[in-house]
Amino acid sequence: QSILPSLSLPPNTKRRYALAVERLTTKRSVKDGIRGISMAQFIQEQLTDVADQKRFEQIEEWWFQSTNVAHYDDDNIGQKRVFPSSTTLVERSQTIPRRFLGTKYLMALKPLYAMDFKSLVQKAPTLYPIVHNDDKAGTVAVQKFPPPKTIAGLTLTEQSALNLAYEICYSGNLMHSLGMVHRDIKPKNIMLTFEGKPVIIDFGFAQVGKPIKTTSTTITNNSNNNNNNKKITQRHNMQDRICVVNQGQNKGEVGYVLAQDVVQYRGCQEGDVYAMGKTLYEILFGEATPEQQSSGKLTITTEDAQLYNDQFRAILMEDNHQAQRRVSRFYPMSIEVYEILMNVIRGMCRFDNPDSFAEASETLSFAVKSTLQ
Repeated sequence: QSILPSLSLPPNTKRRYALAVERLTTKRSVKDGIRGISMAQFIQEQLTDVADQKRFEQIEEWWFQSTNVAHYDDDNIGQKRVFPSSTTLVERSQTIPRRFLGTKYLMALKPLYAMDFKSLVQKAPTLYPIVHNDDKAGTVAVQKFPPPKTIAGLTLTEQSALNLAYEICYSGNLMHSLGMVHRDIKPKNIMLTFEGKPVIIDFGFAQVGKPIKTTSTTITNNSNNNNNNKKITQRHNMQDRICVVNQGQNKGEVGYVLAQDVVQYRGCQEGDVYAMGKTLYEILFGEATPEQQSSGKLTITTEDAQLYNDQFRAILMEDNHQAQRRVSRFYPMSIEVYEILMNVIRGMCRFDNPDSFAEASETLSFAVKSTLQ
């Protein structure tokens, strides 16, 4: 085996780093782990702008080893044990294991982030009513609002809500422009830097997709019609669709999976857009409830995915008629900004001909510029 030299961080860096440890017990876990690293590196190689590169997970070093790292306290990191100065202490190799005699560990050195989006929801659980522009001047209701919270460098105002939504959709458009399908977009896979910038991570299920020709899909849609269990044949011109044509994981976060992906390819770019739209809704407007807990061990079926799709689309449609649902953890938020964000999310999660990341980011870019004038 080839033994890697001692680790060295980028010179003169002020960034903080974390050591990600993944326990490998099967060939499948090795395959997913290596794919996560190679897809993250692929994005970094394809993007030439440094600011764009920072929108995605970056991996400084990675290797396999047969032992886990020693536990350590926050006040005594013990880097000599984690990063031994001598290669005789711990054998580190990039040779892919072909068989398992015991357990292997995949180690990856990555930038340290403040938190993920799921944690953001839990740290800012309170939702505040949406206000009209003439209310912002100082009505009693608005005066009772506490100062907006600042979490991980992000102040929860309506302007930062627009900026955050734009940054996420812009990053999604960059990823899709490279032909990639992430296939695991969810709040836990969007991180916040210590400066409040979003970063897309975890490319273990990601692949570069292929163009798919015209076909049709029959899906039961119950979200906005009076005839329950009505089957609708969805027809798309697939010339511009990019999909992963081999079957993907049968377990995962079923609440963020598009039912059409389970029926066909378990991974088209529309599935990424839907998952990001739902993620945005939960971050901006969703309640911090037990439903936010991980469902990563659930088996993905078409029926379950469609049930989640229908329930979420029903929420998006009901909001048009229920003013009491108009709340946000980003405040004070005007009804105009609220409707811009909700319309973008509805477009991303629409059953028929949903918007792309490019269309969503274009709408949000215009809104960001308009609110700054």
